[in-house]
Amino acid sequence: AAAARIALEDGPGQLSKSHADAQYLAAAIREADGVELVSDVQTNILFFRVSAAGVSAASVAEGLKQRGVLVIAMGDRIRVLTHRDVDRADCERAVAALRECLKA
Repeated sequence: AAAARIALEDGPGQLSKSHADAQYLAAAIREADGVELVSDVQTNILFFRVSAAGVSAASVAEGLKQRGVLVIAMGDRIRVLTHRDVDRADCERAVAALRECLKA
């Protein structure tokens, strides 16, 4: 019950930060060569494709995992989720890791 109470009391305030972090990631993804956002980012969840970069979503997800960034490959898409335990510095590291994976 305590976890639910904390989520209800603190969650809404944290959600706007998570949405802003997702927008930051989306802007960085839009600038990356060979990467395509699947849709507009409305929440703290975003999907993108890397097939135009000549790599698979699974290989990029694995490369990101090796660099400490957890995402989910879903077919040809990668799903990213920001949340209360992810800060802007984490997002910046994720962007740098994605760029590394695309160069590899």
